[in-house]
Amino acid sequence: MITRVYKNYHKQWIGETNVELGDNRVLRISTSKSVRGLLNTNVTVSIRENDLLSHRVYVDYCKTVESTNPNRITEKVVSAQHNKVIGEKLGEITNEVIEFYQALVEA
Repeated sequence: MITRVYKNYHKQWIGETNVELGDNRVLRISTSKSVRGLLNTNVTVSIRENDLLSHRVYVDYCKTVESTNPNRITEKVVSAQHNKVIGEKLGEITNEVIEFYQALVEA
């Protein structure tokens, strides 16, 4: 699990962490500013195929797990929210993802 915080080409701060789940699935946790100005932390699961990640809309897991409205979105604020989600919610998120894909297999 590697976390990085960086500025994208729009000069907005982004926090990203990828967690390998097995079965070629990767859980991506991403914290960034939304178009409405909120700071959102989203989790998505993608399938790794030939070193490329693909996310199937309406099929693969996707959820906003934290949303705040800070005065300013700085590196420190993004890092704090991102690390909070990883520290406090990663186990819960992982269990939810496992249950989500088990339900797909059983359906």
